[in-house]
Amino acid sequence: MNSGFNTLIAQLHPKGWTSLFDCLLDVSSDLLDENTVQTLLFGTGVGLAKRNPLSDDLSLEELQIEINSVFDRLGWGQAEIIQKGNEIYVRHLGCPFLVCLGPEKIELAGVLLGGVYYEWFTNLGMDPGTEVRVVSEDDSGLLAEVTFV
Repeated sequence: MNSGFNTLIAQLHPKGWTSLFDCLLDVSSDLLDENTVQTLLFGTGVGLAKRNPLSDDLSLEELQIEINSVFDRLGWGQAEIIQKGNEIYVRHLGCPFLVCLGPEKIELAGVLLGGVYYEWFTNLGMDPGTEVRVVSEDDSGLLAEVTFV
């Protein structure tokens, strides 16, 4: 990915916010085991989704518009919903806490974003046993793929 995009995204978000999140990850990782940190981040994502619920009975296009409306308010980048047969996945571009962290923390930070998508899609009828994975396409964190397994 273009490092200029990463710089632009980082500049558009208050450094204090991303620095605070980075420090919280460090302290959480120092004090808690990895599973507990993941549970904390996932639960935080679920809580954020509950505070920003989506409407029911939306087409995929309407769903994408509504999701992006929430992410616009939060300053969390943009989502593109892609359907392949009976499956969907999400490409998430420019999430600041993925872009502004080092590559060693992208996967952990992605758990927070996964919690958001899990809550939204479960409320829309996804099986609660479905696992949500957020994987960065490279070390930049600029583009992440969200899959439902």
